[in-house]
Amino acid sequence: MELAAHMAMADIWFADSILNGAFVWTGETAVPAELSTPDGVAVWHEKQLGDRLAKPKFGQDASSIAPLGDRKIWHDGQVVAL
Repeated sequence: MELAAHMAMADIWFADSILNGAFVWTGETAVPAELSTPDGVAVWHEKQLGDRLAKPKFGQDASSIAPLGDRKIWHDGQVVAL
């Protein structure tokens, strides 16, 4: 269980780092109590990651990203025409 909890927490740290635009390690955090069972890890990870994936990256409005079908992509903070 310790490895599963560590992997789930590391995944969330990685997602937070992307959202914050910086990979800053401040040390291990306390393991949430709900990460004591396999089901608990799965439910916690799904909720935590889902919450983060719903946020626009780096504060950008996700609606400003043109679909690839329009031959434009989002790259390094700017829309690039292909």
